[in-house]
Amino acid sequence: MKNKFLFLLLVHISNFLSAQIPKVDSLNNILSISKEDANKVNIMNDLAGEFRYTNLDSAYYFSNGALTLATKLRYDMGIADAKLLLGALSASSGRNVEGVKFCNEALILYEKLISFAIAPNKEKLLAKKGRTYTILGHNRISQGNYAEGLKNSFLALKIREEIGDKRGVFHTEFNIGIIYVNLHNYTEALKHYAICLELSRELGDKADIANILGAIGAVYFEQSNYAKAEKNYFAALKLAEEAEDQYALSELYNSLGIMREKQGNYNEALKYDFAALKLNEKSGINEQNPLIYNNIAQVYMKQRRLNDASEYLDKALSLAKEIGHLEYIKLSYQNQASLDSAQSDYKNALLHYKLYIGVRDSLVNNENTKVIVQQQMQYEFDKIEAAQKAEQEKKDALSQKELQRQKLVRNGFIGGFAVVLLFASIFFTQRNKIKKGKKLSDELLLNILPSEVAEELKAKGSADAKQFDEVTVMFTDFKGFTQISEKLTPLNWLQKSIAAS
Repeated sequence: MKNKFLFLLLVHISNFLSAQIPKVDSLNNILSISKEDANKVNIMNDLAGEFRYTNLDSAYYFSNGALTLATKLRYDMGIADAKLLLGALSASSGRNVEGVKFCNEALILYEKLISFAIAPNKEKLLAKKGRTYTILGHNRISQGNYAEGLKNSFLALKIREEIGDKRGVFHTEFNIGIIYVNLHNYTEALKHYAICLELSRELGDKADIANILGAIGAVYFEQSNYAKAEKNYFAALKLAEEAEDQYALSELYNSLGIMREKQGNYNEALKYDFAALKLNEKSGINEQNPLIYNNIAQVYMKQRRLNDASEYLDKALSLAKEIGHLEYIKLSYQNQASLDSAQSDYKNALLHYKLYIGVRDSLVNNENTKVIVQQQMQYEFDKIEAAQKAEQEKKDALSQKELQRQKLVRNGFIGGFAVVLLFASIFFTQRNKIKKGKKLSDELLLNILPSEVAEELKAKGSADAKQFDEVTVMFTDFKGFTQISEKLTPLNWLQKSIAAS
């Protein structure tokens, strides 16, 4: 049952191009009048994305056309987008070695473009880089390389969380959940699926909700909790029908077929299996078919239709080898060993069992598991470290702000003190000047008046005339003095003299 989880990846790598791609007819009309330029490359990439889930041949045609023209024009963005598409198409068709190659080449180009980009183009490029890691992870998982699959998925998750790409986080978390299911770590798988379910409901996408409910149902099935499994399957089936999502419907038919086989309802199991095959044949996506062939063969073995079982096991192993899908190769060998035993062909039963063990051990071994655990721990550590760094940066910013405030206060105090010193200097300078002027005035006054009269003048602003019994008189004459003195009283004369001095 766990092998079916790998197909779930196909349904959840969608929307790796623009979420609002124009209709095929509109794109074809624009393409027919387009010049051989970058715009034509973009249109062909959009058409490839549009056909990806309806016609793989058309999707390959347009993506290869885009790659050829973009290479001719040396248009790096167009080349990267075309290779991202080809990596995704390879994942859908089971050509995983080719898919890994295209994804790695796309990553190199996106990295180059990001180094020269400015916002908001940089964020768009980061989103494409995150999608590429997700698709690369899917190709690795399909090859049975869970360690590399998990590594690439965590790289995608980190980018998508940083740029706030919720849909991208949904798809990546889904991939991680699938890896843990295949490692029988159902607790960890359900943890990641719970995140997916919350995101899908937040985004309001019925198809995504259907897919994650189906995946959760499959985990409950693995745990033999058939009641919860069936509840999730039929809730998902209703949403998938409303969304007209044939890929989700195919996956759910497959899941229900497996469950009905386990419950002993073989006719209904075959009905669901063949319905899933029909949908896959219509879409051209055949990666899940080896699993369905194995499911049909298991039903036939239980019905003792051994020749029919052998026919479908041959189909399963042949297609699994063609697409290089180790999980399905392993399952085919396991079922073939059971069929050999049922036919009393114990020699081939032992041979196929050994082949099964060899593939199983190559898929999951101690070293592989150790690497996966280390990658998970590293991701969690990086996440915690990033949170701590952000918190420290916040504290540093507050500290810097406080230092700046204290600096402003200090500078204000110093500036204020300098102003006070300046005014004090001016004040003392002026006071000294006034003091010197007053001293000079006093000295001049004492040169012409008795000190007693001078003090009285300073105190009152005037001085009373005094009578002296004995005085010394000096006779002298000034021109016009007689006429002036006749008009002045003694007091007036004294005041005029002082003013003149």
